[in-house]
Amino acid sequence: MMNYYKLTLASVIFSGSLWVPALAESSFMILEDLKGRQMEITVLRKEGEKIVIERVDNGKEYKISPDSLSESSQAELLEIVKNLKPAYPPINADVVIGTRRKDHNGSSYMRKMDVSAKVTLTNEKANVDSPPCKGEMVFLGQNQKFDREFQILSNQKFTLTPTKDGTVFEAKPFATTYDSDNKGDGNIGGFKYEGYLLVVRDMEDKVLFTKTVYSKIKKALELDVSFADELSKLPTGTLLNDSLKKN
Repeated sequence: MMNYYKLTLASVIFSGSLWVPALAESSFMILEDLKGRQMEITVLRKEGEKIVIERVDNGKEYKISPDSLSESSQAELLEIVKNLKPAYPPINADVVIGTRRKDHNGSSYMRKMDVSAKVTLTNEKANVDSPPCKGEMVFLGQNQKFDREFQILSNQKFTLTPTKDGTVFEAKPFATTYDSDNKGDGNIGGFKYEGYLLVVRDMEDKVLFTKTVYSKIKKALELDVSFADELSKLPTGTLLNDSLKKN
């Protein structure tokens, strides 16, 4: 029997505040049961000993057992499933940032900011297990003397498997110091935390989705689709220009 690949909706891409469906590869075949009846189906994924298919004629999903098929269909189906990459269900990301400011070394103008973060990844489809995800939390600071200069204050990597109840990554807290006075010759500068970029990938390093609430990062994402991938690979301490590109 002949089979070919088609694109179906799976997983999600989150960029700024918009969710966009991502395309995952699945496979089409003509399936034949033990009675010789045929149907056109798309193979979606394997769940335990069952295989989830979608009928082309009505778009509905069904779980079937390979042993209910003819010998040739069974062999073809199992070969497709073996080579099919794991599909990610819809995943939601909740990010909570904590900041605390205080005077630094008794100064009336220097501030110390402590920053913490908690990321929760939730599998939005309870009946489909999610494969593990790799992620990066990138924290950006703005120079308080030269406001067109930025720095990666922290870049923290993690691996999580999203569940329906949510799986949590707690970032390692860090601190930054900066001059809170008006800009001028006497301004010391320093980098004040301004925003984050969350990048979630599959285990082959393909970006599944991103999340941010920082307008400057949102704009950079709109201008350059590769921005999230590039920024998330830069180490802590990297200086950036006003376009958030490496200096």
